[in-house]
Amino acid sequence: MLLTIGGFLTMLFSCAKLPPLERKDLVGEWKSDMNEVLILYADSTFVAKNIAMSTNTAKLVFGDASEMRIGGKGTWRIYKNNIDLLFICFVRKSETIEKRQGLPLSVKGSGLFENRLPWKIISDIGDVDVSSTFKKVE
Repeated sequence: MLLTIGGFLTMLFSCAKLPPLERKDLVGEWKSDMNEVLILYADSTFVAKNIAMSTNTAKLVFGDASEMRIGGKGTWRIYKNNIDLLFICFVRKSETIEKRQGLPLSVKGSGLFENRLPWKIISDIGDVDVSSTFKKVE
């Protein structure tokens, strides 16, 4: 009986594979459970609004942690089922700060085993305590 259950689980999980992540899957507007917005454009540019940062990341990027929410723009790319955001400028407290900084985001499937569509983007910029999940706006 144990072998039968193990065989069934193996079959179940091997059949439920995600398709390869493609750019077309990511282009569009994404909103998080923390009121963050990420817009990924087909020309590899992006706009980010109200993105949460950890204290350590804010200190690394800005030299202080007086503001934990940022906006900005830059370019993006897919790298090993992740998204690399390369900010070219940040907006903090209505001030534009020209600074290049790369930030990685994870891309995962939905469901208990993260093996179903739709895709979701996970942001844990510098700290898992500041983790948020983005879902594509349809």
